[in-house]
Amino acid sequence: MQRWAGVCGAVCLCLFVGCSAIVVGQPSPVAPLIVWQAPGPIPVLEFQTPPRPAKGAAVDDPVYGTQIVCVTARDTDSYASPAIMNEYARADPENADGTLALLRGTEGDWHLYEVGSLQHLGVVDFRGHPDPEPRWHETDPNVVTFVEGAALWDCNVRTGAVTLVRDFSAEAPGCFFARTRFEGEPSRDGRYFCLRLEDENYNLLQIICYDRETDTIEGRLGEVNGDWDWVSMDLSGTHCILGSGDTTDAVSCYRDFSHQLQLPHGIGHADVALDADGRDVLVYQNAATDFIAMVDLETGVETNLLPIPFADNTDIGLHFSGNCVSRPGWVLVSTYGGQLSAKSWMDQCLFVLQLRADPIVWRVAQTFCLQDPDLDPDYFGEAFAAINGAATRVWWGANWNARGANNTRYETYYAKLPPDWEPRVLAAVGQ
Repeated sequence: MQRWAGVCGAVCLCLFVGCSAIVVGQPSPVAPLIVWQAPGPIPVLEFQTPPRPAKGAAVDDPVYGTQIVCVTARDTDSYASPAIMNEYARADPENADGTLALLRGTEGDWHLYEVGSLQHLGVVDFRGHPDPEPRWHETDPNVVTFVEGAALWDCNVRTGAVTLVRDFSAEAPGCFFARTRFEGEPSRDGRYFCLRLEDENYNLLQIICYDRETDTIEGRLGEVNGDWDWVSMDLSGTHCILGSGDTTDAVSCYRDFSHQLQLPHGIGHADVALDADGRDVLVYQNAATDFIAMVDLETGVETNLLPIPFADNTDIGLHFSGNCVSRPGWVLVSTYGGQLSAKSWMDQCLFVLQLRADPIVWRVAQTFCLQDPDLDPDYFGEAFAAINGAATRVWWGANWNARGANNTRYETYYAKLPPDWEPRVLAAVGQ
């Protein structure tokens, strides 16, 4: 039998925590955290699917013990799309003070929820744009910044008032759109935005770095070599990142587009994060080496974190969420696939990964999200989970391992993380 470290730091045998439905806000019994440190084999734990909780109820993951809360229900919330979930792993669904969450219907309708009560507060209309790339304001809990046309806007979700931040149409001849192309983020303080300027056919014209505080263009890349798939800022606002969708290449550079640094070949799904020293890194699946890896955005030095166990299961997809700035040195990883039973330790689960060589792995929860092997894989079944900035909740959409007609009926859930999880995880391995 495989063994791993429990929260007390001793070596523990496999512990399965019983499943019990509870009311949101009612404390769950303290469960051991399932923690492991590289190198060495990680035990494979079989899937166990408890009864699906109703909206406002919670269930303890029977394998990992983490409390899972059901946020949405189509029958009561009456959202328009067939399903609803967080937008993507890179975007924090929670506002500045953690009281509101913004969720996306699978057909492009946007919905506001109160986190404490899980009440559906209504639809948010971003000037009719289905892909507005909404990002919560860094300090105002009622404001979302979004893109529409060639401009950046603010929306007050309480009043519905929309305010123009900056129109970029005059920055490049024929500019019709300004956006990151779905996957980008502003700097964590909301000051800097890296944006693609595109013509009416979405052809890339320029890449700019916009300083919202001074309302100036900090840098401009006029001669663009290639059609970069997405652009983003790092968390500190020091670097712009240009990512390529097909060639798995990426470039890091300063805000004025100097100091261009070719990042390691093979970058797939990725997100920016901060390491334990507060340095900006990109964490990603390296498709060339089959490792989860990170690269220092200033130096280009790559660190392999964990091998991806493709020898045990070739059907493993990964997403990364580095939003947890209150806990630098960690990143959330969510995995997806069509396995009906676990073949590797990494199958269809959420885990928190330490950003260092020979990292700690805290295995948080199952995703309860199955890409039905008898159906074509559904994009929304990728369980692209997002951790919030306070590192207290993980949000994602799940079909509760349904097959057939109910496989695409996703609702939104969050995993409630213990407030003291970091010292408990470190203590589990004697750190």
